[in-house]
Amino acid sequence: MSRICKVKDILIGEGIPKVCVPVISDNHQAIITDLIRLKDLEIDLIELRIDYFKDLLNNQKLNELFKMIASLEIKQALILTYRSVKEGGLGNLSYEEYINLYSLALESGAFDIYDVELSSGTNTIITLNNMIHESNRKVIMSNHDFTRTPSLDTMLEKIKQMDSLEADIIKLAVMPEDYK
Repeated sequence: MSRICKVKDILIGEGIPKVCVPVISDNHQAIITDLIRLKDLEIDLIELRIDYFKDLLNNQKLNELFKMIASLEIKQALILTYRSVKEGGLGNLSYEEYINLYSLALESGAFDIYDVELSSGTNTIITLNNMIHESNRKVIMSNHDFTRTPSLDTMLEKIKQMDSLEADIIKLAVMPEDYK
């Protein structure tokens, strides 16, 4: 199941581990300031955690933010991540709001990779994957368990599930339980 995913000039899944820096600011100006500060650093990816944005339900403010991000011409691959509360984030959007958020982002052309949570359900995943892939963007499918490390069989099953759901990049984050 080894795969290599090329985004801009970055080969994900090959070579040395990639460096990704998150942006967790809650307002337009702070997000833009953070992105400008990061764009000249020697990092591979920048992840905008949009669930921190305080105007998440304001389409006009989202459009303004996304258009401004697109105009920055950032050399690193940009990931848009909406992390739900159940996956350790701040987001509490409905299905329709989640789809709308990613639709607005895709229209802007600002992002290269979109994080789609495995826990969002098959219908949501299929809808988002279709939208993202039709826009020639990549899907990072993620699953988080910040309470424990599931069994190896459970983790492998989640990886197989993400693979079968056409994830371009698979992310599994768990909580270590000991130092061994």
